[in-house]
Amino acid sequence: MTENKQDLRFYRTKRNILKGMIALLERKSFEKITVKDICQEAKISRSAFYLHYVDKYQMVEAYQKELISQINQTTLVKENLNVEQIITELLTFFTAEGKLLALLISDRGSIEIQNHIKEAITTNMVENLLPRIQNIQLQSPLEQKYFIAYLSSAQFGVFQAWINGGQKESPAEMAAIIAKINKFDIR
Repeated sequence: MTENKQDLRFYRTKRNILKGMIALLERKSFEKITVKDICQEAKISRSAFYLHYVDKYQMVEAYQKELISQINQTTLVKENLNVEQIITELLTFFTAEGKLLALLISDRGSIEIQNHIKEAITTNMVENLLPRIQNIQLQSPLEQKYFIAYLSSAQFGVFQAWINGGQKESPAEMAAIIAKINKFDIR
């Protein structure tokens, strides 16, 4: 067999594994899904699964890393976007490419994976958002730490509510809502 056919089969198997996980998450929680379930849904052997991944957690982690890499390459490199535009681009990307991620963020997902996603959001905010914030004076590293913890948890909660609600609002509508929420004053 030629190398091209092997590469094609390799990527097709990975795609089938992801599709299988998506289909399963639409029916049951992540914690109840087994490798056997994934293999049956993807119509592959267990040995084919284990050629790609150690377990379902590694599969999801590899998917997340690939997705984050794609986001960084396509969305976050646009330096002159405002926060609302960045959120619109991210939500549009998730709508188009992130079906599995959406299911993992939903109430059917895994708390472990949700925490990993929150960490990725936090890291992204520290690297890309914190240096651009101008209207809040965060003097100490402690203030910055808790501000980012607050903001990343809030953003994740909004994303999760949107996903659990069926993503009825468009990415642009959600970005506008998030931008409006972020501008509140307490008097």
